[in-house]
Amino acid sequence: MFIKGYKSLSHKALIDYIKQEHGDDFSTGEIFLMDRLRILRNKVVYDGQEISPNFIRMNRGKIENMIRILNRLCKKRLD
Repeated sequence: MFIKGYKSLSHKALIDYIKQEHGDDFSTGEIFLMDRLRILRNKVVYDGQEISPNFIRMNRGKIENMIRILNRLCKKRLD
């Protein structure tokens, strides 16, 4: 998003942008997980909620895969 000259302070807008512009690169489940992580982040920051280590264990591979895809997309844009 920033590489294309857009700026957003909203994580929701960033996820919506990814869904719109790179929906073919991510599965529906990955987009859902991104949004779930956004909601969890807000609960941690604003409500002091803790994230279960089990949640991290169960989703670690998916999260690492999303990071790889995002890195690939960024590198592609910068080349």
